[in-house]
Amino acid sequence: MPLFKGVPSVVERVRQHRDLYGHLNITIITYYEVMKGHEYVGALDRQKLFDEFCGLNNVIPLEQAASRRAAQVYADLRRRGNLIPDADILIAGIALAGDYVLVTQNVKHFQRVPGLRVENWLS
Repeated sequence: MPLFKGVPSVVERVRQHRDLYGHLNITIITYYEVMKGHEYVGALDRQKLFDEFCGLNNVIPLEQAASRRAAQVYADLRRRGNLIPDADILIAGIALAGDYVLVTQNVKHFQRVPGLRVENWLS
């Protein structure tokens, strides 16, 4: 994650967002993706750091409304022959159900999802 690498533009955007809203929102799917990577390489120090970061912010669970939105996204993308990975579909479902702006480096995937507001804080 660029934030943990100290990328100045991302650090500044995070600071601005936290000043305005008091916290960041992170999906439980994102939490899983980050933690599985740390687990695989044995980066227990990074796991601890990420857990502490999440404890200061809001980890959004996958609930029924978000799952329903994700199913709609999947069906739409599949019909159009434009599927993205399931984890990204679940993240999009959570963002759509909660009316969140999705901040990601992977704008190309998420721009395929109609109605999803996407930002890249690296650009």
